[in-house]
Amino acid sequence: MENQKPKQISYSNLSLRRAPEGKFKVLGFEMRKLWDYGDYASYKDAKALVDDHTSDLVRLYVCNDVGRVLYPSAK
Repeated sequence: MENQKPKQISYSNLSLRRAPEGKFKVLGFEMRKLWDYGDYASYKDAKALVDDHTSDLVRLYVCNDVGRVLYPSAK
């Protein structure tokens, strides 16, 4: 799912926040909305997307396959 437009997912469904086993998911939060920015094979690739993100309205996070936040965007 790399490099696709983000899709809105259910804010209340915690299972949607987890990446597939062995991958990393980038999620964006904006005013009670949750966006899925895709699954990445490496932490480095997921972190690069978060670091390159420029919106002040959306905060991005890298999550692992158990849903733990590993890295937040600076904004």
